[in-house]
Amino acid sequence: MNSETATDCADDATMHALAHFQDMNPYIDDLVRQPTFYKFMDLPRELRYEVYEQYMVDDTKAVVSRMWPVITIDLDLSFSQFPRWRPESFLPSLCMVSHAVKAEVTMFITSSATFRIDKHDSMRRFIDLLRRPSICQELEVCSTVRKLELSNINDLSATFMGKSPDSQEVRERQAEEAYEFVRCNLASFAGVRTLDLNFPAPTLSSYSLFENDYEAVSIKRFVDGFDIRCIIALEHLQSVILTGTSGFRSWRDFLGPDTDAPKDEKREHVEAVVELGQQVRDFLRQEGRDVVVQVRLLYCDEDELMTL
Repeated sequence: MNSETATDCADDATMHALAHFQDMNPYIDDLVRQPTFYKFMDLPRELRYEVYEQYMVDDTKAVVSRMWPVITIDLDLSFSQFPRWRPESFLPSLCMVSHAVKAEVTMFITSSATFRIDKHDSMRRFIDLLRRPSICQELEVCSTVRKLELSNINDLSATFMGKSPDSQEVRERQAEEAYEFVRCNLASFAGVRTLDLNFPAPTLSSYSLFENDYEAVSIKRFVDGFDIRCIIALEHLQSVILTGTSGFRSWRDFLGPDTDAPKDEKREHVEAVVELGQQVRDFLRQEGRDVVVQVRLLYCDEDELMTL
């Protein structure tokens, strides 16, 4: 018998012995198969959450992981706008381990991350996404979001008003439509603790043929249609921040770096947001709720934050 034949016989004998020994020791299978992470759910939840948090930093394939911990939902993150394109994974691959891990990771993401939504169309897409059975079955994922920021609640941050007579009415209707959608759908995020709403004012432009003259306008007539009862209805609310923005804060992205900034950005343009915050505070106090209400005013180069 040569050495190669002797080796084969020894391997056969080893496998034969393992096959018999497996009846007595169920873990012997680990010697012939890749081990599985079957004990992970036996760890304390605090340790599992530390694993999830580290995983979010290391995993670069999923959309959520690349943005962690502030997840921006905008029209660039559209999952059905271009159906011929293969969408990038929203949830990390760790969610594919098991249904139990998927449910817990999803709950961890929604309860730990800050979700920044740029406008009501993006909010609609986000709600539709979280309600997909493929995200998490038998769970109301929207209601587990704890930190929510609507950075363009009236859909006016990138809006230029011309000096035509109907311009004001058109933009007011635009804001009212956005408010109506938020009013009807904010209750989907019933578990929100921290809510940040940004009310940007549009920018006035002459649209002249030879010169574009950009001017900041007052936000007052563009917040009148907002119904604060959609905020009051959030039972778990702990903190509210209402932000008023005068002028076009991101004007360089649209007009170019060599364009002059909009003129006349001043505090009085956004004082209507202070009144709005006071109404929210008064309603919450009437209900005996201890909720921190803050107002942030952004105008010119000023960033003014006040607690009401």
